Amino acid sequence: MAENKFNTFLVIEDDVQAMESLVELIRKNFLDAVVYSASDGNSGWNQIERLHPNIIISEMTIPGLSGTQICKRLRNTPELEDAFFLAIVPILDKVKRIKFIEEGADDFINKPYPAEDMLAKLSVAGRVSSLKRQLIERDKLLIELAEEIENDINDMVMLAISFQKQRMPSAPSVLKEVSTASYFIARYLLNEEALGNSDIKLASLLAFTGRMFLSDELIEAPVMTDGIVVNNIMARVPIEARDTYINTRRLKNIGSILYHIYENYDGSGIPERLKSWQIPFASRIIRVVLDYYQARNQTGQTPMQIINYMHNQSKRLYDHRVVILLEQYLALTKAWHSTMSEKAVKLHEMKDGVTITRDIITNNGLKLVSKGTKLDLDKIQKIISHNMSDPIIGSVFIETR
Repeated sequence: MAENKFNTFLVIEDDVQAMESLVELIRKNFLDAVVYSASDGNSGWNQIERLHPNIIISEMTIPGLSGTQICKRLRNTPELEDAFFLAIVPILDKVKRIKFIEEGADDFINKPYPAEDMLAKLSVAGRVSSLKRQLIERDKLLIELAEEIENDINDMVMLAISFQKQRMPSAPSVLKEVSTASYFIARYLLNEEALGNSDIKLASLLAFTGRMFLSDELIEAPVMTDGIVVNNIMARVPIEARDTYINTRRLKNIGSILYHIYENYDGSGIPERLKSWQIPFASRIIRVVLDYYQARNQTGQTPMQIINYMHNQSKRLYDHRVVILLEQYLALTKAWHSTMSEKAVKLHEMKDGVTITRDIITNNGLKLVSKGTKLDLDKIQKIISHNMSDPIIGSVFIETR
């Protein structure tokens, strides 16, 4: 018979004569195979944990742990679950045979068995075990390659961030704030799968990529003023960002996000004048957050002044939902420096008599309740009812005493 030098067998059999015969049969027919044996379930399991045999042949009714118990433990132990388990059983009806397979056995053989039947079963076990090993090794290789590629991408990203820092020393701290706020907003607007595929954190950290070609005099100047691009040089910023990453498959989506940051919500932006529904969600979010932090750092306006301006420009320059969620993020992170005491609550936590501190606005842009409104049971019911067809954005903010 062909060599199976990579196979390691463990025979668990309480009949010593039957065990020795089976061990001898394996050694004669599977050259260079390593064969271990145990006469009870406890000893057998100890050897499985210590030696990790890839083919286990076990009598099911043995002292100590039964064959069934060993099989169940095997399948619940990640580093052992790929071992091939051949059950030695008395002649059973079909229902009991199915039960053994359901409990984790890969195959079974009736006892007493002719030697040629056992050899046929073990040959199949050897081939299956070999295929499992190949798949495991292939998976390991793929994981290693994926990790290597991811490390290379991370190095590229760190290099890009380093370039931003060299040209704009303030960039890392600003973009870290942009990234944190953008991710907070994205969690409300995107489902889990879309959030995982959005690349919004990474795109936020690279949001100044397109500025790297600008002169020192222009590098921190605004790209747009009141939704209008400042000049032809600034109109190149999103194009340079896209072109930086377009030929890198993993970062191509980053380039697309940065390319569309300066699209106005009404279709009047750059570079492609996309309409609201055409603008990627990540681009809409980063645009609002980036504009906020740049205005805060460059104009000296208060957070409330900037947010009020953004509310006024909603649906012209900005997605109103993003502006509302940014306002809520700033409130939650105490960025207002306000003396007003408030907290965010969910709909079911609203109570009769509490005062609303921020407008309650729906997904469609309807102002459902104005700030300063004192809630009663009727208003609460109307809010909850309306939320079912036109959800409110984010949380409800109420005054605390």
